[in-house]
Amino acid sequence: APATTANFMKYVDDGRFDGISFYRSARQKTAPSRGFVQSGIRTDARRFLDMIPHESTKKTGIKHLDMTISMARRGEPGSANGNWFIAVGPMPWMDWKPDNPGYAAFGRVVAGQNVVKRILAQPTGERG
Repeated sequence: APATTANFMKYVDDGRFDGISFYRSARQKTAPSRGFVQSGIRTDARRFLDMIPHESTKKTGIKHLDMTISMARRGEPGSANGNWFIAVGPMPWMDWKPDNPGYAAFGRVVAGQNVVKRILAQPTGERG
């Protein structure tokens, strides 16, 4: 996923991720130890870079398996920029399918997996 990885690294190298936190956690109701945690620039327009082309899992072959890092998007493919998530457990419904473009997976957590799992396990607030 060269375009997606290059985009992520632009944010890192430019310091646009400095001071960010994990701001969203979504656990599966049927398997609470699985889900995803999301981080990035949220809606901070001062940190935005251009949106990038969508590199689907069909194109890259990178599937949403446990600890896969993937780009979040605001809607249609091609709307990803500086928000991303980590899958905790396999999430095949986020992969490309003929009727669903899916999300652009581009990496994997190779160290600190226990930290990601602890973030997912934290209590979350209700939407109000």
